Amino acid sequence: LVGTSFEKNRFNSFSASGQGFPDDEFLNGLSSAAIPLPPFNASGQNALLSFYMRGNYAWKDKYLLTFTARADASSKFPKENRVGYFPSGGAAWRVSQENFMKNITWLDELKLRASAGYTGTQNIGNNLFYTLYSPVSFGGENGLIPTQLGNNTIKWESTLQKDLGIDFSVFKSKLTGTFGYYQKNTSGVLFNTPVGRSSGFGEVIANVANIQNRGLELDLNAEFINNKNFQWSGGLNISRNR
Repeated sequence: LVGTSFEKNRFNSFSASGQGFPDDEFLNGLSSAAIPLPPFNASGQNALLSFYMRGNYAWKDKYLLTFTARADASSKFPKENRVGYFPSGGAAWRVSQENFMKNITWLDELKLRASAGYTGTQNIGNNLFYTLYSPVSFGGENGLIPTQLGNNTIKWESTLQKDLGIDFSVFKSKLTGTFGYYQKNTSGVLFNTPVGRSSGFGEVIANVANIQNRGLELDLNAEFINNKNFQWSGGLNISRNR
């Protein structure tokens, strides 16, 4: 599978208001306000261009391979760091399909699996890498004041996740389960970071932290009774996450 996608989001807003209206029922238009307040308008846009591919391979339904790759270009990042690359891959071995397992009649399915891959996020606002200015009036003249400190080194926040697992089914699927281990390492977490007040700003967006999450998960499902008049099943799951 090979594909591409493109999306663009735009917004425009405008508001006007006033204070001190003669009454609330009839003379409540903006032109009736004793004190007209400054109007406000805002606009912005962002775009994301993506290319992706995926390939699967299976041999005798025993050895399974999967590979995926993405390349994403986001307008939320400066030109030098606009593109992020996120590959991933996985492999599985259906041990129960091997010839040396054929005599184990109580075992229906046994599969070992492992995978690793990168994902990315652009979950930030627009134009945060620019230093921005806003218009003001002073003494009857127009002017500009700095309102946002830019950071032209920000880049994609990325997460590398590794998984190991065992899936099994026994006694004609009366008991099924999954046992897994995962580890997630997130690098370059995007966050607003305080800066010295002497700069004239309070904070700036930056890739400031690395985070690790890891854990074990066990999931069991059992079918105790299954006939025409009565069915009884149960499930148990346990997880430990740090």
